[in-house]
Amino acid sequence: MSSSVTCHTADVAKRMLSYNWRYFRWQLILIIISLMAMASMAVTPLLIKHLVDEVLVAKKYQYFAIFSLLILLAVTAERIFSFLLNKYYMLTVNRVIKDLQISAYSHIQKLPVEFFVKTPTGTLISRICSDIVVMAPLVGTSIAFLASNVLELIALTFVLTYLNVELSLIALSFLPLYYVIFKKYNRKLQEDAAEERKTYSKVVEGLKEKLEGIVTVKNLNLLERFKNLFAKDVDRWVKSRQAMYVDSYLLRNVNLYIVAVVSTIVLVYGGFKVLTGTLTLGTLIGFFTYFRWLYEPIRQLVDWNNEFQRGKSAALRVFEVLDAKEETEGCYELGKLREISYVNVDFAYNGKLILKKLNLTIKAGERVAIVGASGAGKTTMISLLPRFYDPLKGEVRVNGRSLKEYKLASLRRSVVIV
Repeated sequence: MSSSVTCHTADVAKRMLSYNWRYFRWQLILIIISLMAMASMAVTPLLIKHLVDEVLVAKKYQYFAIFSLLILLAVTAERIFSFLLNKYYMLTVNRVIKDLQISAYSHIQKLPVEFFVKTPTGTLISRICSDIVVMAPLVGTSIAFLASNVLELIALTFVLTYLNVELSLIALSFLPLYYVIFKKYNRKLQEDAAEERKTYSKVVEGLKEKLEGIVTVKNLNLLERFKNLFAKDVDRWVKSRQAMYVDSYLLRNVNLYIVAVVSTIVLVYGGFKVLTGTLTLGTLIGFFTYFRWLYEPIRQLVDWNNEFQRGKSAALRVFEVLDAKEETEGCYELGKLREISYVNVDFAYNGKLILKKLNLTIKAGERVAIVGASGAGKTTMISLLPRFYDPLKGEVRVNGRSLKEYKLASLRRSVVIV
C-alpha cells in the first residue's frame, strides 16, 4: 500500500472517530452500563475464592448458602447489564444509520445534475443502503467500545494480579504476541476490506443497470450474455469477500488458540502450586474462572479492528459522496420574466464542445423555435435555464442578471421543461 493511500485512509479514520463526538451522550450511557457489568463480573472470582477456601475447605458450611447466593446475584447482575449494553448499543447504531442516511440523501438532493450524469444510480444506492450500515457502528460507538474494553482489560489485570502475581505474569506475557499478530495482519485486512467494498458496489451498480434495461436486453435476445456478465461481477465479489473473511477468521482463531495454550499453562502450573501447598485451591479456581475473560477485551479489540478496516473502506466511499460540492445559488428572487439572454456561451459534454459562442436574446412574449440535428445542443440550451448545468464560458442572464445570482428554487419555479 502506497504512503499516499495510507495517509488518505488515516484521514478517513480520524474523520470517522470525529463523528463519535456527535453521539457522545449515547456512548456515555454505554460506558456506564459497561462499568456496571464489569463490576458485577469482577466480584465473581473473589467470591469463588472465598467460597472454596474459607467455606468448603475450612468446612464452615453455615456460610455456604450466603456465598452461593452472592455468586448467583453477581452472575445475574452481569447478564442483565450485558443485555442492557447490547440493547443500547443497537439503539445507538440504528440512530446513527438513520441520521447518516437522511443526511446523505439530503446532501445528494442538492448536488448538481452533472454529478448524477457521471455517477451511476446504483453507486449512490450502494453508498446509502449498504456502506452507511457498515460504517455506522464505527462512527457512533467507537469511543464507548474502546473505552469499555480498555477499562475492562485494566480491571481484569488488577483482579488477577490481586489473586496471584505469578499466574498473572504468565497470562500477561502472551499479550505481546497478540500485538505482533495483529500488526502483521492489519495491512492485509485493509486491502481485503477495500476490495470487498469495491466489488460489492460493482454488483449493485451492475444489477440496477441490467434490470433497468431488461426490456431492451430481451428485445435483443441478450439474456444469456448479461447473465454471464452479472455472474462474473458476483464471482469477483464472492472471492474478495471470502479472502477478507478467511484472513479475519484466521486472525481470530490464532488468538483463540493462544488463549487455549495459556489456559493449559495456567492450569498445569497452578495445579502444581496447589499440590506443593503454595497456592490455595480457591485461588486457582477463581483465577482460572476469571482469567479467560482477560483475553475477551483483546479479542473484542481485534474483531473491532477487522470491522474498522472494512468500515474505513465503506466510509471512504460515503465521504466521497458527502464531499461532493452542492449547487451554489444567489440571493435574488426572480420576479416577472422580461428577458432571457445567452451571452458568449460555450458548453462541453465529456470534452466535446456542444455550444460555442452562443449569443441569443429572447424577449417576454416572444415564441422561439430552436431547430437542429440530434446532438446539436437544443436540450442543452434549455437545461442551462434552470441551471441544471452551468456554461463552460460566458453566462445566461434573466432580466439582465446572471442566473447564478438567483435563488435556485425561485429560478426553477419559473422554468417548465416538458
